Amino acid sequence: MVDAADLLTIDCGNSTLDCLRHADGARLRLPSDGTDLSLLGGLVEGRRIRRCVAASVVANGLTAVLPFLARCGIGVRVAGIDLHCPLRLD
Repeated sequence: MVDAADLLTIDCGNSTLDCLRHADGARLRLPSDGTDLSLLGGLVEGRRIRRCVAASVVANGLTAVLPFLARCGIGVRVAGIDLHCPLRLD
């Protein structure tokens, strides 16, 4: 059984960055341009989150969020780069 208590998932679309904290189902939707990552900090601060799986349909869509999560001590694996993704992302 996989423990999802320390997992965050991020789905980066054309206009939004959708985040889900799996421990309690808390969700957050931000503009995908990365201009307001302070709200994401509020989602992860004081939590046991140590891992993140992210996917983006936009080239370089995770540019702002990846270093932000690294500074928070959260390891990120990106679908199609770090994780095999059978779907073609263009």
